[in-house]
Amino acid sequence: MRLIKVNGMIEAVNKAIEIYAYGRNHLEAENIGLTAGRVGEMITKRISKNFSNTSNKSFFLTDERLNCSEKDKNSILFENSFNSNYIKKRNNFYTFQEGDLIDQNGRKFLTNEFFLDLCFLSLGEDGHLAGHFENSENKNDIFSTTCNAPKSPKDRMSFSLSFLKKTKHIVLCSIGNEKKNITEKFLNGEIFSSDIFMNNHNRIDLISDFMS
Repeated sequence: MRLIKVNGMIEAVNKAIEIYAYGRNHLEAENIGLTAGRVGEMITKRISKNFSNTSNKSFFLTDERLNCSEKDKNSILFENSFNSNYIKKRNNFYTFQEGDLIDQNGRKFLTNEFFLDLCFLSLGEDGHLAGHFENSENKNDIFSTTCNAPKSPKDRMSFSLSFLKKTKHIVLCSIGNEKKNITEKFLNGEIFSSDIFMNNHNRIDLISDFMS
């Protein structure tokens, strides 16, 4: 695992975009996962603004909030981040709908032998990744669900940890003093999501603002 020290959120996003542009041939990467939350939204906006040619890529929201108002859905927030740009027009942005991955025109993405080339994630204060929490249960080889997330809305659907672990390259952000303790536990293998880097160290970059 490569540890990357930064000073705050803006520098973390800058580093993530640098990795997207120059790291491990990512301009040729086809399937890219984007986490929800502030980190994911900022990275999404930067990709949308800085990279006009995305015709060879498919973007996947890593998790969704279920049984909630439209304004609280991750997919709505991310579609607003893409706005009317090239990505949205190309219909290559997929979100969760009733257990499937659907593009803006309602077309289903076939998940046979599916994996992500690159995925941007953020470590939650409770150790969750994407929308996979400690009490989440795998629905199949790709998705997990929970009806008791720590914060509302309680119902969530996500790429599972076991699926995310197959990603060729994971860029994981952990920014803010409130995440220091959980990140230390993550690195020490003390929490459920630590499993994502077991036998997988060389595929993960961890971007943080408090590492020595």
